[in-house]
Amino acid sequence: MIECIMKVLFIIRRIFVLLFLLLILGPLSISGQEKRVFPISFKSCDPKENKDYSAKNLWDNNTDSKHKWYCFHAGYTTPQSHWVIMDLGEVYPIVRIVVQHEGDVTTQFYMLTENYKVFGSDISMNGPWFLIREVKANRQKINDIELPGIKIRYLGLEVTDPQVGSGPDRKHDDWAVRILELYIYTDPRLNPTPTPVSSSVPSPFELSSITTPTPNPLQPAQDPAVSFPDNVIALLNKQSSAKSGKKLLYFYNSNVVKCKNLETYLSSPKVMDELKTYYFEPVSAITNDPRLTQYSIYIVPSLIIIDSQGIILKRTSAVTTEEELIKFLE
Repeated sequence: MIECIMKVLFIIRRIFVLLFLLLILGPLSISGQEKRVFPISFKSCDPKENKDYSAKNLWDNNTDSKHKWYCFHAGYTTPQSHWVIMDLGEVYPIVRIVVQHEGDVTTQFYMLTENYKVFGSDISMNGPWFLIREVKANRQKINDIELPGIKIRYLGLEVTDPQVGSGPDRKHDDWAVRILELYIYTDPRLNPTPTPVSSSVPSPFELSSITTPTPNPLQPAQDPAVSFPDNVIALLNKQSSAKSGKKLLYFYNSNVVKCKNLETYLSSPKVMDELKTYYFEPVSAITNDPRLTQYSIYIVPSLIIIDSQGIILKRTSAVTTEEELIKFLE
């Protein structure tokens, strides 16, 4: 009986000790919890038509593939091609940034962001910027970046290589940036760490000096990387009064198997006969040709038929046989 009473008293004492600790430590743990910060405005490199996959999807609390930042406008090697600047509304001590990518190393690795930089500023959306963290050769679906409470109001994300390498030098693979969510955390207990002095780092987001020339839809091919059979080039470049004002643009990457197959079909007599009425121009997708942006090319091979004003008449990215190609050209 006495032993039972002692056990009960021991349990009661343990409960009181736990309650006492919770009473003292509870407020600290609550006030010390990380708080997610949501941007109040932003600027990005997104084209105007990128409404469904805008950069604002980075903080929409939704991580499915339909609510991602998916920007594919800049082609392969355009410098500083994918970026977003966020205004957090006020200066915060930032303790953690979590980047969740769409792909992973086992499946859909081409959707995994490979190289990117995170910048900060407490002055303005125009900088001056300092480099918070640079991530290279990433193979993680989620990057958890811990910080010492860095004082910033503006956060910039620049994706320098948005896809794990698949090109000939593992760098000509800039199809698109695909990031599901970006989490920015502050800790209300902390005083901001002084902003690092980094005047030597120029703003990576000043793109006003970069202009995209307006292409002439019927301008002859200038791409030195184009490689087709001589008989095809000779026939298709031959000026003829039979040619209409229509032009066939072929966006390709010579390292993609489907493109190599399509090159074979382009040499067939039936296809060549159909092509006699077209101006024809192959466009390499590993160059900075402005038509990659103009016609929103993000899958190769792609075929687009345009008129003399550059207006799209037909387009496809699904040709896999000679018959399908002939039907598209008819």
